[in-house]
Amino acid sequence: MRRYIAYVFLFLLIAVPFVFVGILHRVVADQPTVNRVAEFTPAHIERAKHIIKTNDPRTMKPGVLHTLTLSQEEVDLAVNYLASRYARGSSRIVLQPDKVILSASFELPSNPFGRFLNISALLHGSDGFPVFDQLQIGQLPVPEWLADTLLEYALQQLSTREDYRIASDTIKKISVANGRFTVTYDWQENLSDRIRNIMLPHEEQERLKAYQERLVEHDRSASDTTEMMLIDLMAPLFRLAAERSTNGDAMAENRAAIMALAFFVNGKEFGAIVPAVRDWPQPRSRVVLLDGREDFSQHFTISAAIAANASANWR
Repeated sequence: MRRYIAYVFLFLLIAVPFVFVGILHRVVADQPTVNRVAEFTPAHIERAKHIIKTNDPRTMKPGVLHTLTLSQEEVDLAVNYLASRYARGSSRIVLQPDKVILSASFELPSNPFGRFLNISALLHGSDGFPVFDQLQIGQLPVPEWLADTLLEYALQQLSTREDYRIASDTIKKISVANGRFTVTYDWQENLSDRIRNIMLPHEEQERLKAYQERLVEHDRSASDTTEMMLIDLMAPLFRLAAERSTNGDAMAENRAAIMALAFFVNGKEFGAIVPAVRDWPQPRSRVVLLDGREDFSQHFTISAAIAANASANWR
């Protein structure tokens, strides 16, 4: 009996690594099944502004259910953007009646098995977030019970994050019908402050503060006229970005400069999104012109801010 147990143990000791390697060869691949760039067109930007305007929290009563309806293109764009920003990947979403078909590819760290993890899934709507009907990782179909277990584990890990807790507390139902994705949510009284407090990490806030202070310095040294040229604002901010990039993150510094510029040009304060920065020094309100027009400078800086943040990875 002891010899039998020893043989079994020896067999498992030898076999398990081979099984593991075999699974890895079926799971990872040299090429992605989805390879897309997250691109925002002017039409996408205008649609996003419309969605924000029609779901303005200042007009919502706490405790009342609201609905947000998105087209397949809008859901597809948003998910692909999140995959690109947070997971070095790309995705594709197809909406069917009460079903969501998801395909995604994620670039892996250097390894001897393959560069990409390809995933395909079929999900259906439910109370809260969608759940799996099918899941395949690479060439390996995942049994339903294991897919559910993996999903439950992932949600447990996410539950430690404040952004997930906000979504979980707010979203009451997700449904798919007629090529549209509908989210039913409950806007709570303290939700605005909870969202603002997680929007920018502390390190990013410190960067933005440096550019805000440079804006104030430039404003104080400028004439008292109510109008300014956009190019005159860009010069001092991007000089500062070049200086700070010498021993820092050039992409992050330029992104912060663009954000500070966009908020100022559009007459907004950072305190509108992050309560902790309401005590920052504020420049005087100005009309900023591009080619003689204020709306040109506003559209230009908003588009630049969205493009700059499309590749950001703060978390």
